Amino acid sequence: MSGDKWILDRLAALERRVSALEGRTAAPARPSGRSRQLGEDWTPEPGTLRWAKEKYPDVDEPKEREKFRNYWQARGEPRRDWQAAYRNWIIRESEYAAERGGPRRPRPNGPASRTESIDRTNRERTGRVAARLAEIWKTDKS
Repeated sequence: MSGDKWILDRLAALERRVSALEGRTAAPARPSGRSRQLGEDWTPEPGTLRWAKEKYPDVDEPKEREKFRNYWQARGEPRRDWQAAYRNWIIRESEYAAERGGPRRPRPNGPASRTESIDRTNRERTGRVAARLAEIWKTDKS
């Protein structure tokens, strides 16, 4: 690991030197940290929390933090910079709220809400079938 860091640091220094010799600016060095999954005890850094509170006061930050943690722990995908991912999450939530004209409203959940439209469709279908059968019976009895 330490050998890899030395090589990356040396390459970055060489790129800066070549760029200086060519009279152009070097591309910013990429963070040398490795991607990792979000830990169970992850929490935004204090600076990120201040940023969210100052820049996006309309966002319910504690709730979004919990949603962010649950979402990424469930997915298990690695990221190099979890603070940046969280800032993007807060920005998107603010944009969604602006599009809807307010904060997100919780969706109804649970078996009843998921099957409500299916139940309504089945009741309508049953009514149509019953009406059609009544027509057929009237025609047959006549």
